[in-house]
Amino acid sequence: MIAKHVPMRTARLSAFSKLVDYISNSQGRQERVGEVTITNCHSGNVADACMEVEALQASQIRSKGDKTYHLIVSFPVGESPAPEVLKAVEAEICAALGFSDHQRISAVHHDTDNLHIHLAINKVHPVSGNVLSPYNDYKTLAKTCERLEVQFGLQLVNHQRLRPTGEGRANDMEAMAGVESLISWVRQTCVEEMRGAQSWTEIHTILGHHGLEVQSRANGLIIVSKEDGTCIKASSASRDLSKAALEGRLGQFQRDPSAVTVPKAVYAQRPVRTKIDTSALFQRYRDAMNANQGGRKEAMDTAKVKRGHAHEQITKAVRAQRDKIKTIKSPILRKLSFAAINFAQRNARDAVRVAYEYERKRIDGAYRKTAWLDWLKGQAETGNAEALAALRGRRERGPTQREGLSGMGAAAFVGARVDAVTRSGTIIYANDGAAVRDEGKLLHVSRGADDKAILMALEIARQRFGDTLKVEGNSQFQGRVAALAQGLGISVNLTKSKDENERGKDIRSASGRSGGGSQSDANATRGPAGGDRVDRGAYDAWRTGDGRGRSSGRGAWTHLAEVGREPPPQARNRVRHLSELNVARFERRTSMLLPRDVRHDLDQRGRGADRDVRRPVHNLSTDQNLTAATDKYVAEREAKRQSGFSVAKHRPYNGEVGSAEYAGRRTIDGVNLLLLRQKEEIMVLPVNAKTAARVARLSIGTEIELGEGGKIITKGRGR
Repeated sequence: MIAKHVPMRTARLSAFSKLVDYISNSQGRQERVGEVTITNCHSGNVADACMEVEALQASQIRSKGDKTYHLIVSFPVGESPAPEVLKAVEAEICAALGFSDHQRISAVHHDTDNLHIHLAINKVHPVSGNVLSPYNDYKTLAKTCERLEVQFGLQLVNHQRLRPTGEGRANDMEAMAGVESLISWVRQTCVEEMRGAQSWTEIHTILGHHGLEVQSRANGLIIVSKEDGTCIKASSASRDLSKAALEGRLGQFQRDPSAVTVPKAVYAQRPVRTKIDTSALFQRYRDAMNANQGGRKEAMDTAKVKRGHAHEQITKAVRAQRDKIKTIKSPILRKLSFAAINFAQRNARDAVRVAYEYERKRIDGAYRKTAWLDWLKGQAETGNAEALAALRGRRERGPTQREGLSGMGAAAFVGARVDAVTRSGTIIYANDGAAVRDEGKLLHVSRGADDKAILMALEIARQRFGDTLKVEGNSQFQGRVAALAQGLGISVNLTKSKDENERGKDIRSASGRSGGGSQSDANATRGPAGGDRVDRGAYDAWRTGDGRGRSSGRGAWTHLAEVGREPPPQARNRVRHLSELNVARFERRTSMLLPRDVRHDLDQRGRGADRDVRRPVHNLSTDQNLTAATDKYVAEREAKRQSGFSVAKHRPYNGEVGSAEYAGRRTIDGVNLLLLRQKEEIMVLPVNAKTAARVARLSIGTEIELGEGGKIITKGRGR
C-alpha cells in the first residue's frame, strides 16, 4: 500500500469541486468509480457537499495558499481489500495527517491493475478555520502505511526511498508513458565504456559517438543530448560517473577540445524495451501522431481564416453605418448613433472571439496528442491483438490473486462489452454490475464473486477456452463455480487450493485475509492484546532490503518499539538526567569530548557530575581554519578584481563596530563567511552555523549592527 500527496500545480485544478468531479466521474466506464464516501459534511449529496466545502474555504481569507489536499492510496496488483478495510485505512491515514475532523470526499477506483482511493480533503478546519499543511507528510504517510499493512494483513511494500529524485522521475515517465528515458538509454549504451575510459578525451569521444556531451554544472557533471537538449546528472546513470569519482580517477575535469564528432547513434523517444518487438507499432503511432498534428494545423488555419473573415465583415458593416451617420445634421443624434454602433461592434467582435475559442478547444480535443501507452490502450479496446500483446509484454510479474478460470486459450477478445483496458493489458469486461478481469491466461471475478459475475465469467471463459475449464481458488469458490457451470453444460476441472499452513508462512497478519484460512490458523497468529504475530526476521530483511535478516523460528510481537525509541523498563516513568547517560560524543557539534573526559567506570552504575559533559568552545575569531578560509576567499575575489572584473574590494573583518549592510554569505571549506558592506568595501566575517542560518533570512541590503568582537545584532538578538 502506497499513499502519496499529489500537489495541484494550477488554481483551476486546486478547486475542490473540480477535483471531486474528476474522482467521481465514471467517464463512461462501469468499473472506474466504486464507492464514493462523504465525511464530516452535513450534506449526503456530492454536489451539495462541494458547495459546503468551498463556502468554508472562501470564508478563510487569511491564507492565500492551496486549501485542497489531494491524496491517493494505492494497493499492489491483485490486492482488493474488503470495503470495511478500505474505510479503516482511509480514517487511519487522515488521522495520522491531522485531517480526522476535516471535510473530505473519497472515491474508490477499479479501472487499473492497482485498486486505489482518491481523497479530496479540505485543509481548512471546520471549527477553528486554520489551514493545515502537514510538514514532511511523505514520512508520516510511509510510517502509517507500514503500520496498517501489518495491522490489516495487507501485502508489504518497501516504503524507503531507494532512488534519487531524477531517477525516480525517469522511472515514473517510463511507467506512465512507456517511453525509454535518457537515463536508461545511457546505461544501456555507453556506461560500461565510460567506466573503462582512461582519460577525459576518451569520455568525450564515447559520448560524442552517441550524440551526447558532458558539461560541468554547479558542483557536478551533466550529460546532455545534442539532439533535443535533454540533460541528466551523470551520477544518475551510475555512481562511477559522478564528478568526484571521475576526477579521482582521471584528474580535474577537462572540456572537449576536439572537433564535432559524427554520432553513430542518438537518443530519441522509443518504447521501453520488452520481450515484444514494438518497432512496427511505434512507427504506426508516430505516423498517427504526425497525421494528427497535420490535421490540427489544418483545422486551426481554417478556424483563423474564418475568424478573420468574420472581423472583416464586421468592419465593412461598421464603415457603411458610420458613413450614413455622418450625414445626420443633429450633433447630439450623431453622437448617440456613433455610441450605439460602437457598442454593437464590440458585441459582434466578442461573439466572434467566443466562437473562435470554442472552436479552438474543440480542435484541441479532437486532435489531442496521445501518449504511447494511451494509444496502445485505445487500439487494444478496438480489438487490436498486436497492441494488446505489447501491453501485456510490459508485465514484470504474474497476478497475485488466484481465484479464477483458465484453460487452453484461443482468441484474445470475446463478444462481451469491453469496459476498459489497463496499462498492463488486463481487459475488464463489465455488464449490469458484474465485472470480469481478463489477464490473458486467467479470468478473475472482480469486486466480489456473486452469481451474476461468475455466470458472466463462465460465458466469457467458454468463448475463450472452450467447454473444458480449470478453476483455481479456495474450495468455496470452486464449489460455486462447479454448481453454476453444471447448469450451463460446462465441464470444469477443480485444482487443489494452497495449503493453509503454507499460507501462514507469508509475512502477513491473519486478521485482514478476505478468504481462506481456518479460524485455528488465524488464532495461532494472534498475540495477547490484539498484537499480530509475524516472522520478525523476514520482516526486517524485507524492510532493510539487504537480505541479511534472519528468523529465529519464533514469532515476534509487531508492536514492540524500535531500538532506542523507548527507555529500558528500569528507567521508565521518571526523569533521566544528562549525567546518567555517560555521553562520550555529541554529533554535529563543533567540539567532542576527549578520552580523558569520559569516566572510567562506564560499565558500572553510578552518577557522574554534570561538569563531565561540558567542553570548551573555541573562539571563532582565533581559529586558524576560519582565518585560512577567510584569506582564501578574499584572495580569490581580489584576483578577479585585479583581472578587470567588476568586483568590490574585499578584506577580512578587523573588529569594526557600527552599522553595515548585509551583502550575502558564502561557504568555503565548510566555514560560513558573512559578507558585510561598509562604504565601498566588503568585510568578510566568519560566523558559526547558527548565526549563518539566522542571518540568511535577511534580504540583501538590510542594515545590521556590529558589536564588539564581531557580534551580529539583528532584531534584538546577537551572535
